[in-house]
Amino acid sequence: MTTTLTENPYSPPRTSVSGRRTEPVPSLEVWREDNFVVCPDGARLPDRCVICNRPSDGRPVQKTLSWHHPAIYLVVFVNLLIYAIVALAVRKKSRAQFSLCPQHRGRRNLGMWIGYGGFVLSVVAMVFGFTSSSRGVQQVIGVTGLVGVILTPLVGVLLSTVVRVKRIDAGRAHLKLGEPFTRSIPRG
Repeated sequence: MTTTLTENPYSPPRTSVSGRRTEPVPSLEVWREDNFVVCPDGARLPDRCVICNRPSDGRPVQKTLSWHHPAIYLVVFVNLLIYAIVALAVRKKSRAQFSLCPQHRGRRNLGMWIGYGGFVLSVVAMVFGFTSSSRGVQQVIGVTGLVGVILTPLVGVLLSTVVRVKRIDAGRAHLKLGEPFTRSIPRG
């Protein structure tokens, strides 16, 4: 007895095990302006990867985003501590919930592991290298640790950053996301 398939067995699932829809659902609270997705504070973006627009892995990420005017970066030339205080005082915040596909979640996780784990290992290497009384290899380990303390957080941030904030105003965040995802959002 042969069975005919009415649906493509290789197509993505239409519902998850929990019964929540995984198909794109138009949202009235999220829209597109130029190359940016605009969403109010606390918005939940459609349940697709915000980078490649593929089906998500079903585990949304809740993130508090912050932004300050780019001119505030000029305060760094005066003093780094003053910049940190001014940036914390004038920043605007917004919350958003977004989803990732397994590939991009893996990249984000790798970035966080490199950032946090690499920093800790670099500190250990730096302390070991600079506190030992012998010369040579230990000093090389210490310098490598010092370079790692600077570089691993930067690499971690670059790999784990998924959502870039263009600006936050009037309770709305303007987000730079992946081009395929941004094109799928209706214009506002």
